[in-house]
Amino acid sequence: MFFRSKRKNEFEIKSCYYLNINTLKGKLLVNKIKHRILIVDDSMEQLDLLTEILIEKYEIISAFNGHQALKLAEREPKPDLILLDIIIPAPDGYEVCSILKSNESTRHIPVIMITGLSRENLKRGLPPGAAGYISKPYNVKQLNDMIANHLTREVRI
Repeated sequence: MFFRSKRKNEFEIKSCYYLNINTLKGKLLVNKIKHRILIVDDSMEQLDLLTEILIEKYEIISAFNGHQALKLAEREPKPDLILLDIIIPAPDGYEVCSILKSNESTRHIPVIMITGLSRENLKRGLPPGAAGYISKPYNVKQLNDMIANHLTREVRI
């Protein structure tokens, strides 16, 4: 099933690709464009693990701290989704999410929080605007389902 995208002349098929449709001398050209995911974690091992899990389906960009994350979220083309660790160097994940959601140009980007904390230890809860959270160690199916769900939700109108 196709859904009209927020981007001109693009449609979504399945949950992780856009089809960019162009014509050249009457021939139909279809280019698959991967969704961009920004992964924010101060652990290189966690960045490598998430990249390995997601690289086949998505274009991955990464940041090691809150300042880098905010800069990359503002840069064009913007990420389609952000995986944000709660415990990162300043600003922490809560503050980064709050800043992203208060910014007109980034508030539409779904943010999934990543945590090594148990549900009971998430004392502050999720920051306002966060789409959800995923716990470490990752359940790969749950991670992929959550990402696909939020990317699909983003492009429906």
